[in-house]
Amino acid sequence: MKPLLAAISASLLLAGCAGSDTHLRMLENSNALQIEPSQVPGADYVVRMKNLVDVGYDPDNPETRKSTALRAMKAQCPNAAIVGEQVIDKGTYAVGRPAREYFIQIKCDRDAPPPAIAPAHPGRPPKS
Repeated sequence: MKPLLAAISASLLLAGCAGSDTHLRMLENSNALQIEPSQVPGADYVVRMKNLVDVGYDPDNPETRKSTALRAMKAQCPNAAIVGEQVIDKGTYAVGRPAREYFIQIKCDRDAPPPAIAPAHPGRPPKS
């Protein structure tokens, strides 16, 4: 009974990690997520994603790809927009699931105002 409870607890904790900055770093470290300058006219960057399965994370879902790509670009390009996507089928994984790689083309909106910066200590006026 205890091993089952531990497995369920671990699954819930890992599911909470999906969609976080920590999860993005884990994807980057495993080369499942990469950001590269674009060679495609009309796009500034390409976010490259492999369709590796993780608890609470499904890159085959278009909404997951969109949110992951925009979150990954937040530092370089806070007003990013997705302008295209290319899918490359790469065969199948050992379990029979299709292996794919997604290339999400990103355009930075340089004309948009920068995002508002919250004060370091909410409620306190900034020091002059």
